[in-house]
Amino acid sequence: MIERDKEELANLESLDTGKTVEESRKDMDDIAGVFRYFAEIADKNGGEIIDSPVPNSISKVVHEPVGVCGQITPWNYPLLQASWKLAAIEQVRQTKLLIMCQYG
Repeated sequence: MIERDKEELANLESLDTGKTVEESRKDMDDIAGVFRYFAEIADKNGGEIIDSPVPNSISKVVHEPVGVCGQITPWNYPLLQASWKLAAIEQVRQTKLLIMCQYG
């Protein structure tokens, strides 16, 4: 959707931040790339294998999200910086709280 609606999103981002449309187009490419990256790793088996005290077993340390993730975005890169958190949070279906800067 980001790639499909790139031109409209870039225009809106430019109106919101005062950037040139060309710069906002590049931001849209970066944002799409962030979501694509997290989509590609969503089904990967992560975690760190550590020594197990039990013979013939595997111990893995996995950091799992708990609670709410909050983020306050700056006025000059609101969508790009928000995408860094939102794309990752969406993969684990975690609660999101995003506060967009209203001064710029």
